[in-house]
Amino acid sequence: MYKMFIENVHLDSNERLCSDPAADAIFQILSGARNFKLLMHALEIGLFDEIAVFGEPITAETAAKKFQFNAASFRRFLDTLVAMGLLKKEVSMKGRELYSNSSGTSKYLTRCRKPTLIAAALMESNFVMPMLDILPLALKTGSSSINVMGTKKGVNTDKMDNVSNKPPQNTPPEMNEQKSADKLMKFLLCMDGMAQPCAPSLVRAFDLSAHRNVVDLGGGSGSIALELARTYPQTNVTIYDLPHVIQMAQKIQRDVPSHVTFQGGNFFEEDLPDADLYIFAHVLHDWEEEKVDILLEKVHDKLPPGGSLLVLEKVLNERRDGPLLTVTSDLIMSLISKGKERTESEYRKLFSKHGFSNTCVKTIEGVNYYDAILTKKPFC
Repeated sequence: MYKMFIENVHLDSNERLCSDPAADAIFQILSGARNFKLLMHALEIGLFDEIAVFGEPITAETAAKKFQFNAASFRRFLDTLVAMGLLKKEVSMKGRELYSNSSGTSKYLTRCRKPTLIAAALMESNFVMPMLDILPLALKTGSSSINVMGTKKGVNTDKMDNVSNKPPQNTPPEMNEQKSADKLMKFLLCMDGMAQPCAPSLVRAFDLSAHRNVVDLGGGSGSIALELARTYPQTNVTIYDLPHVIQMAQKIQRDVPSHVTFQGGNFFEEDLPDADLYIFAHVLHDWEEEKVDILLEKVHDKLPPGGSLLVLEKVLNERRDGPLLTVTSDLIMSLISKGKERTESEYRKLFSKHGFSNTCVKTIEGVNYYDAILTKKPFC
């Protein structure tokens, strides 16, 4: 009987064999969590920096000896990073397997290059992941002001240490100041790394050459403003942020063009510097609607007729269920602030409410945290 069954089975050699596609999204999420952990281990041991310093492709045995690891196990780790696209592997004429950094790793994951995505990875690990531990409480209460210092019932205070702004007890004031400065530096480097891959596209999304005075409000370290200044050398550019942020930004940036200035101030409380183009990059999504109204009203009042506002935020689709990176950012915003991500129609309505017109939205393709929105103050 079994023989008869086998004889009646006809296998098509061209038949496509695959697993159930319904499981693909789930496995991608599971493997993503695993891959992130592996990336963090590579960063923690300084693997990519060591390979960069070595100056040429390196064998697994040489690298293992450097880190005092078991060579066989370390080879598996290196091969995993190759599969992830973080390392490259080649075979020499003598048959030796040699490892080197991929182009993306060399550009964004080594400390010898600036800016990098190392700070962004650390922010994800030390801030965002612990923050998500309070998600059940946030979903239950609907609160956008979760006390991250763990005073509310149900919050794991051990995991929240890295995101708390509360000074440790009996700590000298100068130590608290240094810790605050270190956190600010890490945050600015994180923002720099997130902006750099798409900054050239952001400042070229629209022709801004007609503008002569640009102010980047809440400009942080100024990476986007500096890219704009390099692209439009005839434009005077001001990086405007809180005084202590500006002091840090001036330490981070080098070789600043003469037509770029730094100015400290509070855009809620003080008069804005004159400009015919203002920029808000990852600013509007931080604040509740009332604060956004204040900012847009101030910008509109200050702009000359025909002046522009460039908003750099990732835009949700109209169903609010994509792109994935934007949706997850919107969820994170609900945990750390009263802000939110918006759809294109929401931005158009918001700008129209404050007298802006001719709003245009351009999508920055690829995996990134920015789209470009330009809106104008009418001549009449």
